[in-house]
Amino acid sequence: MLTIRDIRPEDRALYVEMSKDFYSGDAVLYPMTEEKLDATLQTALAGSPLMRLVMMEADGDIVGYGNLSFTWSTEAGGMVCWLEEIYIRPEHRGHGYGQGYLDWALNTYRDTVKRFRLEVCPQNPAAKRLYERFGFEDLGYLQMVHE
Repeated sequence: MLTIRDIRPEDRALYVEMSKDFYSGDAVLYPMTEEKLDATLQTALAGSPLMRLVMMEADGDIVGYGNLSFTWSTEAGGMVCWLEEIYIRPEHRGHGYGQGYLDWALNTYRDTVKRFRLEVCPQNPAAKRLYERFGFEDLGYLQMVHE
């Protein structure tokens, strides 16, 4: 059975390991630094209302993590929950944990969020199929970034 809980300080090493794997694979376009990972962890541990970092556990083992971000959208008419990162450790993939995480997120925030949003790279068709089964569809915007 999948359990979702907030990250704890003692999860740091495993979180960094999983996040580095996430950011080195097909799910993202840019590499990640440990400094950015630490900033994310510290913000989560401080209880920021703008984001939440959670660990996924099953049978006493951490099977993955998720990073959620919250923002206001006039277009949506309310709060938006960005499912920033969904990561399942390779040895735990194919066991329904990604589906369990999506079920948890959609149910946990269904009364406070007007829209759920996520990104998926074209190189990750299995993730795209999972998201489509949950009703996610292409938004049609071309995203741009300025750093």
